[in-house]
Amino acid sequence: MAAKLRFGWLIRALAKPVQALQIPTGKGPIRFDSPGFMRQMKDVGLELHYWTINEAEEMLRLIALGADGIVTDRTDIAVKTLGIAS
Repeated sequence: MAAKLRFGWLIRALAKPVQALQIPTGKGPIRFDSPGFMRQMKDVGLELHYWTINEAEEMLRLIALGADGIVTDRTDIAVKTLGIAS
């Protein structure tokens, strides 16, 4: 909610003891993968790790938007799509 309202001071206070968020792309109508949300979290120094991403297109989309990590059940797809060593 603080991100939606652009309360940077509140985001910084809540994020102080946190290094990363491990989150889904959204919950109902709330999106955690929007460029605005991602920018605000990055501005306070948080890494963003998204779960559970099993489709190649979604992996590429999130990485292009600035995701720092992907949690997946399909490591075979992640390795092939993102070109990482297993």
